[in-house]
Formats: sequence, C-alpha cells, structure tokens
Amino acid sequence: MDPGSGVRSSGLEHPLRIREPLLEPLPHQIQGAEHFAKSGKGLLADEMGLGKGGTTFTWLKLIGAKRTFLTAPYEITSNLKAEIPKWIDDRPVIDLRGHKKEDRQTVFDLISNFDSFICLLNLEGWRADTSIITNLVKLQFDSVVIDEAHNINNGKTLSYKGLRELAYAINKCPRCGHLIEPLYTCNRKNCSEQGERFSNRWCFKCGQVAAKIKIPRCPSCYCDPTSNPDKARSVQHLLEITGTPVQNNPIEWFWLESLWNPTLTSKNYFLKEHCYVNSQGKHVWTENGKKRLVRRTAPYYLARTRKDAGIILPPQSVITREYEFDKQNYAEQWNLYKRVENQFKLDMESGTVGITEAVVQLLRLRQILVWPAGIDGVTIRKSFKLDLVTNLAGEFLDAGQRIVVFSHFKEPLRELQRRLGSTAVVYDGDTPQSLREAIRDDFKDPDASHPLWNVVLCNYRSAGEGLNLIGATQAIVLDKDWSPGRNKQSWARLDRIGQTRETAIHIPTILKTVDVWMDKLNDFKATIDSEAIRQAMEAA
Repeated sequence: MDPGSGVRSSGLEHPLRIREPLLEPLPHQIQGAEHFAKSGKGLLADEMGLGKGGTTFTWLKLIGAKRTFLTAPYEITSNLKAEIPKWIDDRPVIDLRGHKKEDRQTVFDLISNFDSFICLLNLEGWRADTSIITNLVKLQFDSVVIDEAHNINNGKTLSYKGLRELAYAINKCPRCGHLIEPLYTCNRKNCSEQGERFSNRWCFKCGQVAAKIKIPRCPSCYCDPTSNPDKARSVQHLLEITGTPVQNNPIEWFWLESLWNPTLTSKNYFLKEHCYVNSQGKHVWTENGKKRLVRRTAPYYLARTRKDAGIILPPQSVITREYEFDKQNYAEQWNLYKRVENQFKLDMESGTVGITEAVVQLLRLRQILVWPAGIDGVTIRKSFKLDLVTNLAGEFLDAGQRIVVFSHFKEPLRELQRRLGSTAVVYDGDTPQSLREAIRDDFKDPDASHPLWNVVLCNYRSAGEGLNLIGATQAIVLDKDWSPGRNKQSWARLDRIGQTRETAIHIPTILKTVDVWMDKLNDFKATIDSEAIRQAMEAA
C-alpha cells in the first residue's frame, strides 16, 4: 500500500494538547473509495505511487467499518502501523506481531470486548500457529484489507488458506449477531485426533485442514445460521491492494478473485475460459478471455494510471547500459562463469535437470556475475559488474545525487557498503527495525538538506515494496527480479506522489551472459502480467 498522500486538515484531540491533524484524501482517492463502497469488495490495482493507502482508509470510513483486519508482508506492516493514525484516529490499532502464544491469547480475549478496532498482522503470522485464524474468526471482523496482495497468489499456502477461512467463515448469527463457533474434525488416517471434534480449522496434531462437520445453532436465539449464510458471515467487505496482481501466470488472478468472489471455485474452468497454452506450455491470456474478465470484474476492480488520476510527476527514465565483459582484467571471474555455464548447458541437453535444479543453476550464474565471493567456497573478490556499479555510484555522488541500489543478494550489497563507506546504508532482512525506520525517515524527503545517508542498498524482498524513497533520484539495478511486476514495484520507490525531481533507473547489462536471458524472460512475462488486464480495461 502506498503511503497515503494528501493535505492536512485541522483538528484537536484535547483542548490542552494539539494533535497532528488527519490527512484528507485527494480527489482520485475519494473516487476510488466510492467505487469500492458500492461493491463492498474487490481489487485495487492503481499504478504504483498513486497513494493506494489514502484510497483504502477513505473506503473504510465510507463503509462504516468498525472491526478491521489489516494484513501485509512482514516488511510492510511497520509502514502501515505508522500510516493508520494519519488517516484514522478514532479506534485503537492492535499489533498482533511478535507476541508469544499465551500473550497473544490474552490480547485476543481483551480486544473481543471492544466495539471498534484495527488489528494488524503480517501474512506469515499464522504459519507456525494456525489457531490464530480461529481466534481471528471469533473477533467477527466486518472488513479485511490485504496489502501487497500479490503475495497470496497461490492457493496452496497457509497465508491464502487462512485468509479464505477468515473471509468465508460462518461466525455470526444473522438474527442477533451472536458469535457462532463451528466444530471440525480431522479425517486424516492414523491421526490421533481423527473423529474428535474441535474448534480449530487445522488439526493440532497433523496440521491437516480439518473437515467441517457442524455449524451449531445460535446459543442466544437458537437461529440456524446456515439458513442465511451470506448474513452469517461477519466479513462483508474485503479489499485487496496491489499494483501487480498478475506477475508470472494468469492463474494468480484466480486466487486473488476467489477471496471476494464466492462463485469462483474451479481453477480449471477459469483457465479454460480465459487462457490458452502456448508453444512453451505456458498459460497466456486470450483476447476473449480478457474481455470476459473485464465484464465480470468491472464493479470490483480499479486500475488507474497517473493520467486517469490527474497526477503529474516528473518523468522517470529507464536506461539500459550494455557492456562487453572485460575478460582480460577479470579472467578468474569469467573462467568461473563459463565453467558453470557450460556445465549447465550440458545438463540441460542431457535432460537430467529439473525445473528446481535449473533455477538454482541460473541463480548461481547470476551470483557469479554480480559478486562471486558471495558464494560459499569461492574466493574471487574481483567483479566486473560490481566495479561498474561502484564507479557509476561514485559519479552520481560527485554530482550531488542520492542513490538506491537493488539486488537479490545480500553479499554484494554489503561489499558495496564497504566500498562506499559511511554514506551508504544497507536495507535488507538483517537490518534492525530501528535502523529501518531511520532509513525511511531519511529518504522520504526529496529536499532534505542534511541527510544521514546518500546511498541506500536495498534487497528486493525487504525494500522492493511499500517504501517511500523519493529522497533519491537515481536507482541502479545490480540484478533484475524474475518478474517485471516486481521490477516496476521496486523502481516505483523513487517515483511517487511528493517526488519533485526527474528520476532514472540504470540497468547495467553484461552482453552474452545470463543478464540477456533475464531481459528476455521479463519481456515474455510482460505479455501476461497486470498490464495486459489494464489495457483490456481501457479498451472496454
């Protein structure tokens, strides 16, 4: 979710203390909120940098949400926690992250007595403890918000299964609103809990998704909830937020839509209606399939460009810099690269390499090209590509520019930090929370006069989504992501509402290497990603 952008309104929390005034939404954020207020659910896929957060919080106000569950990848939740009070200040924000099991249960028991609240938990939060979903169902949320929703585009994950259970749980008496607690049993053979009734959706012993056996009558008015299942579900509003709903395969759309469209149940039927299989065995959108998708989802889907929203920002250019590998001065690195590449080709020709092994080998080639010393057992500390990036960063720093560097690999980021010195800071999974907050504060102002750092070295997983880095104007891509959607997400960190200067993305590409293959992969995936759906919407 983009950090909310808007203008401040005046307000007082207490006659003796002035509080920070709430943000007010921009016109396009109000229009977006009204769109989803009519349908009550759907997918917000505005272009990156349009302030989807402002649209979402305005939507929550319009629908009169009282109990809201907000979830996102762990790296994003801290940003959300800081953003909520800027838009909504009339209810507590309950952070469920990081509690021990017994402490979390105390929190659940406490907030069940509140009339209105916002609960915040990362998408990975219930992987180790599936009873969390059972407790969330008992809280009878009326609204669910899923930020960076492309992270749940696989129906086999516990993240998806937990959210589906929460979205469709029959947990509320349609007549009096009393809590309904379904009973379950495990049907897995040899499980000690087989046949025993319990209230958790997942078996405590074997982790198997339990079979629902009974929806009891309301203990207060004895009403049968199954007589009106739509009203017996407390979650009446669900909003998914992502600028890239489809990144690799059209089936990703199916999993996202299935959380707010209960009639979408057959994966095979979805693929048959919307896709065909190309010569490479990949599912690709058909023109008629895109039209069917547009007709069905128009009331529930919104994907606007900056032009649609009337937002004008300085241009961002993407510059590919092509280089021939310097085989003479970097002979050790080149020989290692060619040795691994040749072995990979032989393995592929023999047909003995599966998909997983092929991905591992490609990842190894990318590591060698970027920073071979980052591989266990490799002592080669000269890297043609890393030297190029170091020199390029030096040129930008000499010109007074602030820089963001993106990479999948932690080791080259640490090496760059060593080379650039105290002007650079690393933002990856190992960065302490206090330092992350300091980095975000330091890079959110495009006109900062005395910044703490001029270079932030970002790992895609930790810093490729949800951050506002408009204090920088130059980005260097040390290695591309596998997905064009994720690349766009990362580059948009510099290109957001509030940016006042032109920005540029620099992509050093080494010819006749895996870099070229990655470019071709991204070009192909661009034909099946969210942009194809956006164009179909515009045509309609």
